[in-house]
Amino acid sequence: MREKLRVYRLLSWYKKLKEEQIQSQVARLKKELNDLQEKKAEVVWEREKRYQELSKKRKMTAEELRGFFSDIEALKNLEQQIVKNIEFKAKELENTSKTLIEAYKQRRLMETLTKKTEDLWRFEETKRFYKELDDLVVLRYKKG
Repeated sequence: MREKLRVYRLLSWYKKLKEEQIQSQVARLKKELNDLQEKKAEVVWEREKRYQELSKKRKMTAEELRGFFSDIEALKNLEQQIVKNIEFKAKELENTSKTLIEAYKQRRLMETLTKKTEDLWRFEETKRFYKELDDLVVLRYKKG
């Protein structure tokens, strides 16, 4: 029983460690997702700023116009890449969150098994103590 209890405690510790690792992954993914969303907002703001500059200018050369359009196109491509990265990170975060829930359930199961085993072990120890005490009382009365 003692070995079983030791194994359950070890497994509980291991499951808790795994859960903490997954929690740190979730926190890292949330931070990366937030950073990507901020970067996307900056790119959108920059692109809109370029459009406003383009609409304010009345006269410009073909080179300037080509430069504006190439900048806007580059910003649009960058925004699309960021959106793809955001979608990828969101899916990864969702999968990691599901894994975190599973890890939590496994840890709780191990803690429950550990608690039940501890209770059973204490009950058996108490029962053995009372049996020994009863045997001593019987021996005392037999002598007397």
